[in-house]
Amino acid sequence: SFYGVYDWWGLPKQGVRALEEVNQPVAVFLHYGKEKIYSICVVNDTDTDYGKVTVKLVFNAKHAGQRVYSFDGVLHGDGFLAFAADALEYDASDVIDATLTLYKDQNVLAHNRNENLFFFPNPPEGYPGRISHELGMRIFNA
Repeated sequence: SFYGVYDWWGLPKQGVRALEEVNQPVAVFLHYGKEKIYSICVVNDTDTDYGKVTVKLVFNAKHAGQRVYSFDGVLHGDGFLAFAADALEYDASDVIDATLTLYKDQNVLAHNRNENLFFFPNPPEGYPGRISHELGMRIFNA
């Protein structure tokens, strides 16, 4: 259908990967801002205690090349893990693609990818600059 994530023949459209990533019951992601990575986070929205897990973070930077990091922690049911990003080496002005993979032993529990990590494009002409969190809507011409 026109509005669905699969076409008439049942083939996935481009939005399927993003939809699958954001709807994972177990997720791994970066908490980052314009020029800084604050932490590597893992969320478990299931009741399953996974025990010891490993997060593998791979930076592919245009100028600095590839760097690989590994973080170990214990993931409980309905749990949250955050690993400090202090040991990560990166240049925020570089073009960096980041890939995160969460493992339990050799099994992949979650995967996430960020392309061009610190590039935030300007909004298109006429797009609202602010959103009112009280009203839950965009504010135009404010």
